[in-house]
Amino acid sequence: MSSGWKSIVCKQTDLYLEAVLQCGQAFGWRKNEEGTWFGVLKDHVFLLKQSESSLLYKTLPSTQIYSDSEEVLLDYFRLREDMSSCYEQWSERDERFRDTHQIITGIRILRQDPVECIFSFICSSANNTLRISQLVLKLAQHFGKEIALFEDVPCHSFPRIEDLSRKGVREKLVSLGFGYRSRYIYETAIKLRDEYSRDWLVSLREIPYKDAVESLLQFPGIGRKVADCVCLMSLDKLEAVPMDTHAIQIANRDYGLKLNSKSISKTDHQKAGNYFRDLYGDRAGWAQTILFVRELKVVNKLYQDVSSSASKTKRRRYKQDNTSSDEKKVKLA
Repeated sequence: MSSGWKSIVCKQTDLYLEAVLQCGQAFGWRKNEEGTWFGVLKDHVFLLKQSESSLLYKTLPSTQIYSDSEEVLLDYFRLREDMSSCYEQWSERDERFRDTHQIITGIRILRQDPVECIFSFICSSANNTLRISQLVLKLAQHFGKEIALFEDVPCHSFPRIEDLSRKGVREKLVSLGFGYRSRYIYETAIKLRDEYSRDWLVSLREIPYKDAVESLLQFPGIGRKVADCVCLMSLDKLEAVPMDTHAIQIANRDYGLKLNSKSISKTDHQKAGNYFRDLYGDRAGWAQTILFVRELKVVNKLYQDVSSSASKTKRRRYKQDNTSSDEKKVKLA
């Protein structure tokens, strides 16, 4: 192991870092040319990379000892949750899931900070993943706190509600290219600051899923898809099933639900969610995310590359084994 790196035992089939950080759950992570991911969690810069058997990590500032770093990652990636029995059950119930999971492995639902999650997904409206990432990084750079430099790149914490509700923030967001989302971000921050306690968003983890959704729908820029994303990826509501374009396509093409692909209604949203909850149970959002990932070209290519690499390794080992066998025969002769 390289100097300074710590490790958490974790097979790539349990956590495929590249796929999880690129599948549209979190948008503040970046990767350098050597393949090291870096981002901010709990006001520390985390550097992440992966071997076949471990998740490797460092934290910055390097002079500051952060004793809880492993705990932060175990929580963030939900690494204490053994999903093997769920995968078996889902595979038995659903042939489509079984076929998908033979290819798509290592996908985990992140447990994100609710403040970062809610404002990130407000930015997701009518946007692609690259553009969302750019906006989320702008929020951190202009309204967050600089934590440390990594390879001369400043890394900032995600802004607090107070940072996004100050006078002039909306105008600044407009100048940064947030467009109509500027009003949603600013007004949501104002509402959270003025009407709720600092810990209110986190407290939604303790109430039923449907109540959490209704609580989120009152904020500007939050519809049912965004509410479900926030519930699933930060509020412990693993039964939440966000219905975006890809999810609607899956529901119609593979499960015959006949949803309106252009504008999904509240009724259709509930119909789809209930269908997948009946099929997969109280972690339906996790199962459906694995189906969703199969639809993403960028992430799907990662699995093709891994499969190709594994095939080359097997062929190389086979060749080495056969060569060794031939050498033994020669010696015996």
